[in-house]
Amino acid sequence: MSFPNALLVEQANSPSLREDFNYKYITRIFAVTGRQTEAQLKQGEYLPAVGSKDSETDALYMGYEYESSVGYPTVKLQYRYRFLRDAIYEAHDASYEAPIEKHTDFLMKWKYNLLGKVAKGTSSVPAFAATATDYSDLITNDGYTWSTETLKGDYKYLWQAAEKLGVNNFLRSAVVVTKRKVYDEQSLAEAWIAQSGSLQKPVNNFGFTSSTYENWLIRDVRLADDDGWYAVSVEYLYNPDKWDSDIYTEADFEDDGL
Repeated sequence: MSFPNALLVEQANSPSLREDFNYKYITRIFAVTGRQTEAQLKQGEYLPAVGSKDSETDALYMGYEYESSVGYPTVKLQYRYRFLRDAIYEAHDASYEAPIEKHTDFLMKWKYNLLGKVAKGTSSVPAFAATATDYSDLITNDGYTWSTETLKGDYKYLWQAAEKLGVNNFLRSAVVVTKRKVYDEQSLAEAWIAQSGSLQKPVNNFGFTSSTYENWLIRDVRLADDDGWYAVSVEYLYNPDKWDSDIYTEADFEDDGL
């Protein structure tokens, strides 16, 4: 009997069990001898305190239902037990700001001015300026330079103005893997809190098998108290170019897996 009391006699059909993905619900059914009313049960403190635990299952007491009847009244004590299930991983689309140079269609003329050592007009804008994707295009085109400025040493003539001046970043499509898990020890849950901004590859990375821990940034960690258990949510943001390990350090707390 989970709550010993001379007035409450547990019935043969007790307990009844029901469960969903996160919880197991336990209902203990008692006959109330002495024909105590609901008010008398409450006044006499014959009911357990909300949040107390069932002595047999360790489930938390949530409340009760009192039912009158021709025979003895009955009271149903409701308990709820939180499963400590394996981690749940989900993947969804996201985005983050990346340097404009990382865009697959990037052209130097988007961001940079083309400067020359001689005044514009002495000849037409060189053809490479329309298709250049990096500074290496200047190797065979001496006399020009790319710059965010309009004057740079000997390169004092503006041959072609930047087409997307001030556009330094763009929103890059990305993948976020979210992990959710419930722990029964607060220390295990709290160990995740300091990992935001750290690099770590999630155990379940949904097919990104060629990636390393440097491809995954722990962007967000959340911890919530769940009736005495500790629910942790962790977001891993994927970057195909890898995150800068000089800026983001490797996490010192391992993903505890599925």
